[in-house]
Amino acid sequence: MNYKARATHEGGALLCTVLAADDTSLAIFGVALHSRAALDMWSMLVAQFGAADDPQCSAPPWCAISAFSGIIQHVDALEWLADFEQRVAWAWAER
Repeated sequence: MNYKARATHEGGALLCTVLAADDTSLAIFGVALHSRAALDMWSMLVAQFGAADDPQCSAPPWCAISAFSGIIQHVDALEWLADFEQRVAWAWAER
């Protein structure tokens, strides 16, 4: 199965959506390196993408992921998704 990712730069943070080849959304994750971007990214992940609503945003740097229901149709993606998320976060931090 082929997969793809769409990444955008949102106010100093990275937002990345992972999709299957058929455009099924599998997960979205945000990477925040600095406090000025962390709260906005956290709020967006909670409000728009169903991330757990924790009243305290963790101190950056952090990477947070929210899975979509489409992941159930692509369980093979679970084998590599966490590793992909971590590698993208490290690449973003080291740029």
